[in-house]
Amino acid sequence: MSDQIGRAVLRPTTDHGQVAEPLSTPGFRDLYPYLCEFLAKPRGSGQNATTGTLTLFLSAGCFKLCINDRPGNRSAFVTGKTLHLALAAAEAGIAGNRMKWRTKGYIRAAERQISFNQS
Repeated sequence: MSDQIGRAVLRPTTDHGQVAEPLSTPGFRDLYPYLCEFLAKPRGSGQNATTGTLTLFLSAGCFKLCINDRPGNRSAFVTGKTLHLALAAAEAGIAGNRMKWRTKGYIRAAERQISFNQS
């Protein structure tokens, strides 16, 4: 594991034909099929097609996930006492379309600017 410390985090490639290894792992895909599709299947049109992202935080003994819907310019957050419970909450929210999405602030700011300029 020590050889992993300090490795650069690279921007995802635009080649959406490849699925990231963890998402193609049958055990993970079987447990969280909707989450895997959300993270692996590009949405949008043409060059603007992007996938969702997931960021994991561990704070005060609680697993926290930030689910980022890049094509929809929105994010949602789920928590769990274990990583499995946090991932299961994300899976259930995506599968049942029950995520509490938050629109990104810069989108709201841009909308306010447009409204201000039109008045």
